[in-house]
Amino acid sequence: MRMSNQGPMNFKIDPTSFTMVMVMDLAPKLKFGSDTDQECLRNGTPKWVAQVTVGSRRSGGRRFRC
Repeated sequence: MRMSNQGPMNFKIDPTSFTMVMVMDLAPKLKFGSDTDQECLRNGTPKWVAQVTVGSRRSGGRRFRC
């Protein structure tokens, strides 16, 4: 999978799709223009930003990372 440098992207991840998920970085998503206030969903659940590396099995048993 080729990733572009267009900035952050949102993905919904099915954990059963991968053989390995490694969290590289995790931080609170901050409100626009703020250095301290965390952004939340309407129900009050805080939002987070994560950088992850995943491993999966393709056909033929080869591993890849994205």
